[in-house]
Amino acid sequence: MTISFLAGEILDSVQDGIILLVNGIGYKVIFKPKTSNVAPGQVLKLYCYEKVSPDSREIFGFETLIEKEIFEILIKVPNVGPRIAYSIVSSLSVNDLLTACSNGDAKLLSQVKGVGSKMAEKIAFELKNFLAKHLKLILSMDNTSLPSDNPESEAVAALVRLGLDKPSANLLVSSALQKLKSVDSRVSTELLIQEALKLGSSFKTPGAKTNDKFN
Repeated sequence: MTISFLAGEILDSVQDGIILLVNGIGYKVIFKPKTSNVAPGQVLKLYCYEKVSPDSREIFGFETLIEKEIFEILIKVPNVGPRIAYSIVSSLSVNDLLTACSNGDAKLLSQVKGVGSKMAEKIAFELKNFLAKHLKLILSMDNTSLPSDNPESEAVAALVRLGLDKPSANLLVSSALQKLKSVDSRVSTELLIQEALKLGSSFKTPGAKTNDKFN
């Protein structure tokens, strides 16, 4: 079972991250905070990506789901490993990263520690279209700006902000909700949006073409 989320108390800081105490177990998490100070005793909630190899196990921590999603896209680029991907995500704001990739801005990417000019050019080239498109969708998943009392309506509102018409958004969210509730009755806004976006790539409203925002 892979670790995708951890919540616990910071036991100590280490060179490249923290030791997070969760239910009596200390997890070493590679973590570079952007918006919070790291200190022993602080309670922290992190989205996680776990990399397991025959001789090592590493857990990368992210303050937001958006950062984790960006990271998972970056590691799909040839020759960009988890360490480089994490360095990029933790060094640049989401908006800066989106701008860099939308414009193919290798100069900004090359300022990240561990990313040389040639690597930056390759990343910029690979991500100019692919990452920019996905980041625009991922940005909508930051539900900190959304109310939290009705996940279904929140998810519909997020899809409408992406440019989908409301009837299509309602149908997508309804389909996503039905699928997710078959597994777990408790469904969050984040999960609804993610599942709706997945369904959107092949979803067609009656008598209409698939929305090109999800192609």
